[in-house]
Amino acid sequence: MWGVRAKPRVSIPARDILAEPVVNSDETGYRTNGEKRWLWALVASTFLFYNVAASRGADVLVQLLGEVFAGILCSDRCPSYTKYHKGASQFCWAHFKRNILGAQEIAKSTDAERFCRDALALHARLFRLWHRFRGDPAGQKYPIPDRDDLILKSPLQKKFFALGERLSRQRRQGCAQPRHDAVRAL
Repeated sequence: MWGVRAKPRVSIPARDILAEPVVNSDETGYRTNGEKRWLWALVASTFLFYNVAASRGADVLVQLLGEVFAGILCSDRCPSYTKYHKGASQFCWAHFKRNILGAQEIAKSTDAERFCRDALALHARLFRLWHRFRGDPAGQKYPIPDRDDLILKSPLQKKFFALGERLSRQRRQGCAQPRHDAVRAL
């Protein structure tokens, strides 16, 4: 019942959460009777878990996942996650795309515009390959039968990092126009 203080109940044993190889997490804020609360969601392959907390901090993750989570933690780039989790992680691609689109809207130089355009092109390529790999209708024309084949055909993570590093390096060196060989190679 809304507005009633109750002890938190955990319906899924902690060992089940900790045994998951991958957990997606997100949180959203709301107010009840003027008090700020956060609804946390943990999503794994076999369950969905909700928790209401008074904080958006890393302490909530410690409470939910323990001091150390051995699996891959997927999240947005909220500092709570990076403070808590020192292991393997995956940042949300939807948040990434939204951030790049926002940066593109306020870009004040052709270099920034080009970087955003190139990052969005890599993002689109990544998801075309993902749909092909999964056999989704959007990618059925050219399915990819094997995960290793996907990794060999498109080391996109390396290309994303190379794009960022190249732009950063060229900015430090004072180059006017960055070269984006990683994007052209796609």
